[in-house]
Amino acid sequence: MEYIIDFNGFIIPDGVFVVKEICVIQVHNESLTYNVYDCEHYVFRPPDKYINALIMRENQDQDGNKYGILWDYGASPYEFFEQKLKAWVQNARYFYVLGSQKHKFHSPDNVEDFAKVRCPIREFYSKRRRFACAFQNAQQLKHWFMDYWGVKPSYEKSVQIFYQLADLRKMHPLDIACLDDHFILRFAKNQICHVWHKLSIDLQNNEKIMDYKFCVKHHKGGCVDWDISGIYIYPYQKDCYTFNSNK
Repeated sequence: MEYIIDFNGFIIPDGVFVVKEICVIQVHNESLTYNVYDCEHYVFRPPDKYINALIMRENQDQDGNKYGILWDYGASPYEFFEQKLKAWVQNARYFYVLGSQKHKFHSPDNVEDFAKVRCPIREFYSKRRRFACAFQNAQQLKHWFMDYWGVKPSYEKSVQIFYQLADLRKMHPLDIACLDDHFILRFAKNQICHVWHKLSIDLQNNEKIMDYKFCVKHHKGGCVDWDISGIYIYPYQKDCYTFNSNK
């Protein structure tokens, strides 16, 4: 599952970032219309340990002016946010967010920043109303996403995903399948063995790709080297004398 996610929050005096509002939209069909079953939107109450008069005074005006949400308002307990985040991460193929700060907030490796894939940020922000509502932001981001990429895998989409994740191991097999051998060999040939199970049949049968598969058949005959820690370092098939002699 792919998710578009936007959230609003603030940094309280002790430096902890607290999420106040979050909206998560599933991206799994071509529809641009709002569907309550594809969208989850929550406003959280402050964590119990941060509810005190000092923090409320320092954040009340800031939240009211910036987000339109008061510090002490919320329909869901903050513990529910942590539970939902874990569930989204477990089910996510990718997360899409806008902005480097929101990108850094997420710990999963499959988070992508719209700002790095030529999302028209100025146009996007100019369409905002007075308050930066996470629900409206996520809806607008989905419209942009569908116009720019769509839900179906494509070469252009896979290239952008790789540029952000920089690791085939973090990509879905359907997206890897859209990459050609020239791209993989140029940017990720040292990852081929680690994602062999994810490669399409066409890529697995590609002789250029097969050259960068580890040769594990002839290590008893001196084909293998050792690293400093005494662990096997298997050569690529293209560098294995025994393998190439038996072709």
